[in-house]
Amino acid sequence: MIVIPEAIFEKLINKPELMKTAATLTAYNNTNIPVTGKCTLIIQQHGKKFYLPFIIAKTLSPPIIGAKSSQDLDLIRRVMSVNNDQTDFYTEFSDCFGELGTLSEKHHIQVDPHVPLVIHSARRIPLSLKDRLDSELNRMLKLGIIVPVNEPSQWVNQLVVTEKPNGKLRVCIDPCDLNKAILRQRYQLPTAEQLFSEMSGAKFFTKLDASNGYWQIPVDEESSKLLTFACPKGCFRFTRLPYGIHSASEVFQSRIENIIKDIPRARNSQDDIIIWGETIADLESSTKMVLHEIRQHGLKLNKSKCVFNVDKIVFLGHVITSNGIYPDPDKVKAVANMPAPKTKSELQTFLGMIAYLGKFISHLSDASAPLRKLIEKDSIWDFTETHKKAFHNVKTLIVNCPCLKIFSPKFPTKITCDASSIGLGATLEQCHNDVWYPIAYASRTLSAAERNYCQLEKEALPIVFACKKFHHYIYGRHITIENDHKPLQSIFAKEISKSPPRLQRFMLYLQRYDFTVEYIPGKQMIVADALSRAALPDTTPELTPVEINSHIHLVNSSLPMSEIKLQQIQDETLNDEILNQVSQYIINGWPPHRSEVSELSKPFFNIRNELSFINGIIYKGSRVVIPKVMQSEIKSKLHQGHLGIVLPSYEPEVVYIGSILILK
Repeated sequence: MIVIPEAIFEKLINKPELMKTAATLTAYNNTNIPVTGKCTLIIQQHGKKFYLPFIIAKTLSPPIIGAKSSQDLDLIRRVMSVNNDQTDFYTEFSDCFGELGTLSEKHHIQVDPHVPLVIHSARRIPLSLKDRLDSELNRMLKLGIIVPVNEPSQWVNQLVVTEKPNGKLRVCIDPCDLNKAILRQRYQLPTAEQLFSEMSGAKFFTKLDASNGYWQIPVDEESSKLLTFACPKGCFRFTRLPYGIHSASEVFQSRIENIIKDIPRARNSQDDIIIWGETIADLESSTKMVLHEIRQHGLKLNKSKCVFNVDKIVFLGHVITSNGIYPDPDKVKAVANMPAPKTKSELQTFLGMIAYLGKFISHLSDASAPLRKLIEKDSIWDFTETHKKAFHNVKTLIVNCPCLKIFSPKFPTKITCDASSIGLGATLEQCHNDVWYPIAYASRTLSAAERNYCQLEKEALPIVFACKKFHHYIYGRHITIENDHKPLQSIFAKEISKSPPRLQRFMLYLQRYDFTVEYIPGKQMIVADALSRAALPDTTPELTPVEINSHIHLVNSSLPMSEIKLQQIQDETLNDEILNQVSQYIINGWPPHRSEVSELSKPFFNIRNELSFINGIIYKGSRVVIPKVMQSEIKSKLHQGHLGIVLPSYEPEVVYIGSILILK
């Protein structure tokens, strides 16, 4: 618990709703300190976020941090006893930690011979990137991650290059065609109930994390040939399992499970290995056995993510402690900390959400009765203490069982996610006996930069948010993602390179997940919609602005034009009457029917889902839309061969020339 003065609380920009509390505060001289209320606030410490309880008091004294909160923030550590006999695992098993390991057995990728082979040609790489690409390819060659190909290939995947914040390049493949041919190994993951039942009586825990997961699995030569990609330097093939391959998660789970299968008190979920014991001696005994096997099999661990001999750990969406296993508060805080409604409209949205969840909750109608009276036709808006109490009680019912189910990998899983003008909302659900039950909720507020995204990007952003938020549930298994923006269904089925630059970066991040996007009408997304409209104040993005801007810069540097020319396109786009209208449609959303679009912008309506507006330039996919005043100049240079491209002899409504799109 943390106690802060009311004056400090009032200075917060995004203040949460204060709740009543029975807590009392007494000063050292036995005088009572008046309490205003309680809330949960986000604290950032050492790059991590903590959701901690706060008491707001009417006092001029400085804030006070309690012992438990101090421990949670790692400000202090409680030493129950001094034990010099505990093992220094980092020293004794130093060879088990590193960037890249190699598991002994090579994996074979099985493909359906009836699926047509696909060969993609090499993409043109601009001179500005050539040296950096060569450097990264040479690094990967030295590590043995790729090898050159000097013979004909039946499969050639598209090369995908992203720019890291440090300026270096990351080389990936886009295996969307190959995934259609891969025959998956269906491997049943252990359920949370199975794992937790084995941990009965555990008091101490260790968690290990595998470095660069899939890259630690080598593939045989036949499979390696399927992972061929082409670039200006020639063809190369991966010798290790790359991200994006749909079968990779099952393969990785089974490999790690086989490494530790004979060791007591040790299990894994994908790249996380958890070890437990009733005593430190039991725990260290099992930990040493696990690390010996890891050493023997050639696996490497991520040192910064491993923790040893602790009495509390988060695993599979639960907090596991020496006192028992509890649901992780993080998965319900989007509802638990939802701010109270300020208008009838906001209350109606909230009541719509609880009506959807009402089938799981008894006595909900009674608990919500005071709130429903407020939205009656002739009622006057006055959100009193009675309504605040009812609002708090309803939220408590929602975040507790039987409404929330424990996640199980054996049931169908889906994410429903939505974006509003202010925030993102998402729910994770599983189907039990033909009924979809909520597992976890999430929401956050859009950052200032994200509020300027075009409509298509705003609608795709909650997919990135939800996948990262529910990573431990969905990683390694196929899920369905429901969204009310129909164009996303076709966009996520396309090659990455054909999407707008910012969406490309989203899709590259999402390569690690296996999902299908399905469209459902917005009126059916009741809970996700309500969460997005009453989002938590956190604005921390899943991908940093530096990561996204680096990729946009990469796309721009691939265009056959100078920085000066790009600046000229920005200026003229602003002055172009047609493109000005189009940019507003992109930012604010297009009308549903072509007839509702202005006459000048109608040529763009059929390609509206491929358009984005970034840094003052309109893109179709990764191609630039040229303002009318510059089209003659660009055409002239193309005809003269300045860019090494010849213009087609005909001029349809839309003319594609290399990386440039010219509209008549």
